[in-house]
Amino acid sequence: MKTTPPGSTSGENPLVPHRLLRQMYAAMLELRLFDEHAHRGSRKNNPEEELRITGFEAALAAVLLGLKAGDMVLDATGSQSVEHLLEGTVPNLLLQKSLPVSASSALPLKHLPFIANGERRLIFALGSAAAAKVSGRHQAVVVYVLHREIEKSAWRWALANAMKQELPILFVLLPKLGRSDGGGYRDILGLAKKDAVPGISIEGTDSIALYRVAQESLGRIRGGDGPVLMECVTYKLPGKQPKDQSDAVLKLKQYLLDRRIADAAWLSSIERDLSASLPRPERRKSARK
Repeated sequence: MKTTPPGSTSGENPLVPHRLLRQMYAAMLELRLFDEHAHRGSRKNNPEEELRITGFEAALAAVLLGLKAGDMVLDATGSQSVEHLLEGTVPNLLLQKSLPVSASSALPLKHLPFIANGERRLIFALGSAAAAKVSGRHQAVVVYVLHREIEKSAWRWALANAMKQELPILFVLLPKLGRSDGGGYRDILGLAKKDAVPGISIEGTDSIALYRVAQESLGRIRGGDGPVLMECVTYKLPGKQPKDQSDAVLKLKQYLLDRRIADAAWLSSIERDLSASLPRPERRKSARK
């Protein structure tokens, strides 16, 4: 039996409509399921394995769903899961499940080549942003960076140059998620302030807040006002937290249920069909620069 999400718009936020919330959940779930599928049976602590993105879903989907045709994305993970979402390798699947826009096919973006080295990724991002500015097409460049991946001097150079040239670039710093520090600089927000780059910290599991901040930031960028820094952080409250509050996918799922934006049958059908349709990924062999 075909299920459909509730159609009521009572109490709907026009900035984050119910349709968008369902789309965001589907995209986050797609990232999670593909990531789990891609790494099933893989050996732990294998340096040749690509970075797992579980825990990054909100920071990825909430920003990517706010982009437009021609915008450019530089991923920090090298994950096939992100490539899968951006390139739409499951076209029209979610359209068939009564979702107005497919999470897999609604991102006509330029997924730029993966660059493992964080400093080189920043250089490439600034070059891409400079080209986008010259084109006059109001394009935006999004560059993801891992927690403490980059040294202070490289950050200072990137932020200062981005601001000096008023480049259309959004720096997105992914949350730490308990992973070991790479030894890079920590207080990126402080550096941004010194160079007058607008910066804001957002809870990395709050997909709705992330989306709203990303939309506001991208509006500024497209208006010619220069770069913005979004820092996705993880806050630890005293005591043990319920899983649906520390897991971005479960958190958004519960939000949709509590506000009757989607029902259990629709959510189950999305998960079932995504699980059944995920391709068997091949290990990516791109060179690490």
